[in-house]
Amino acid sequence: MKRLVTLTLFALLAAAPISAQTWTIDPAHSRAQFTVRHFTISNVRGDFSAIKGTIENFDGKDASKARLSVTIGVDSIGTRVQQRDDHLRTPDFLDAKTHPTMTFVSTAIKPAAGGRYEMTGNLTIRGTTKPVTFLLEPLSQPVVDPQKQ
Repeated sequence: MKRLVTLTLFALLAAAPISAQTWTIDPAHSRAQFTVRHFTISNVRGDFSAIKGTIENFDGKDASKARLSVTIGVDSIGTRVQQRDDHLRTPDFLDAKTHPTMTFVSTAIKPAAGGRYEMTGNLTIRGTTKPVTFLLEPLSQPVVDPQKQ
């Protein structure tokens, strides 16, 4: 089953690439965020802070050529309620002890309306892989680090 979810990846980039290259996701400035409907009453928002991965074949202009590979530590889940986070780590949900990571590997990125892109790929959670589609925000231009770090 495919679900359309808005995915935003933030990364501070040192300089604009001249040609297609591999970029490393900056875990200090990246989050995998989610929103889940809770008992049809409210939305629970959260994120996973332990994220690492690469964006390959990205030229800074055309995201459709890129391929994304991400690994997320499920133990890093945060919803601002410790009791809920602890429960989400149990076998009732993510089973963090048995399945410490989830992964996403893109299979296609296509232009969509409003400068956005649709990214399709395989998401693996708890050892089960399913195809999913994410709606990506418009590309922003890479920035030069003013501190030259």
